[in-house]
Amino acid sequence: MPHIIFYHNIEHITPGLNTKLAQLNKILNEKTGIGLENIKSRAVPFTYGAIAERESGKYVHIEVILKDDKSEEIKNKTADSVLEFAKNIFDEKTVEEITLELREFNPDNYRKIKFRED
Repeated sequence: MPHIIFYHNIEHITPGLNTKLAQLNKILNEKTGIGLENIKSRAVPFTYGAIAERESGKYVHIEVILKDDKSEEIKNKTADSVLEFAKNIFDEKTVEEITLELREFNPDNYRKIKFRED
């Protein structure tokens, strides 16, 4: 953990996004000290979205999910780093707004099956 999920309705998303997401994982590792092997990021496209009454609103909503034992400093560094990263990928030409929600989860409610050790 953390999981960073970029929900977007951008038709022509930046080429090389997988590489950029891997770079984000490394940035978060360096800025927060969270183990790189625990950081997961992904982009999830959606077809329909609206902002207020504008049916064609283009936006990115980022969900950052962290374990509930993280300090306020780690939460803030993570949120700031993810938003800065998003500003470098998306801009006013491609999106109307970028929002971020920081969520916490209880590790007792999380399960993982790992098939491969890197």
